[in-house]
Amino acid sequence: MDTNHMLRQFILVILVPIFLLRVHAYLRYSRRDRNDFSDYESYLNWIFNGVYGVWTIHHIYKYMRLSRACRDLRCLSLINYELTLIFGAFPAVNVLFVVIVMLILGPKILWQRWTSFR
Repeated sequence: MDTNHMLRQFILVILVPIFLLRVHAYLRYSRRDRNDFSDYESYLNWIFNGVYGVWTIHHIYKYMRLSRACRDLRCLSLINYELTLIFGAFPAVNVLFVVIVMLILGPKILWQRWTSFR
């Protein structure tokens, strides 16, 4: 497992798009009222938490499948990778919570829609 590749992927898939969206928001909303930016900012936070959470869940699974010898290596890139996974735990829990709520409420909402159309 190449942790440098994983961290580059993290930067290119998560941090760079969010940074570009924030620059776009700054250029678009810099002369407007601060309240106009709050909706866009909450949208960006939802995107960041969702993408970072899914990335973290995927890479925690990959990390758990590593052999013990690989996990015991203490190189700087592996430590950075582990810290990235630790910091991503909160967004991962958020993603899991939303998925569980949608799995519970999704069928109920579909049933209500189905019965209302009948």
